Amino acid sequence: MSVHVTRPHEADPPQSVRDLTTLGRVDYHDAFVAEVDPDDPGRPQEWARAMFEGIGRRERLEFQLVWRLLGLRLGVLPSADRIVGWRIRDEQPDHVLLHADSWFGMPAEVLVRRVGTELTMVTFVEQRTALARMVWNRATPVHRGAVPALLQRVARRGSRG
Repeated sequence: MSVHVTRPHEADPPQSVRDLTTLGRVDYHDAFVAEVDPDDPGRPQEWARAMFEGIGRRERLEFQLVWRLLGLRLGVLPSADRIVGWRIRDEQPDHVLLHADSWFGMPAEVLVRRVGTELTMVTFVEQRTALARMVWNRATPVHRGAVPALLQRVARRGSRG
């Protein structure tokens, strides 16, 4: 596949997308959009798997370590109802919603949405405790650097990884 990929950009997701979260409340959210090949037929779950499971073993382990340091409770790998430990909470033709509970009050969700040539990843975080707020404030810059890089890589490779 040879598709020109521009750097993913941040976007403000519409309310209809923000309404897809199942968290009690959203204390943080962001969304990044990448342009993907219009001929790639991948479903959102395939894009999410390519993004998180289609990377190298070392990088995948680094992500899982960071998520665990953030207090996220990830499930057993591999699993048909999970993507790198995140539980698939909802799947529709245009999106898949991944959920991870937290050991210290910071549950999170990742929404991967494909509409036309736009692949969007939205992160939702609830911060129930002072510790959760402190941890997420420190993690935010790393997160905001990692997501565009992930989206750019998967947009180049396609949903089949």
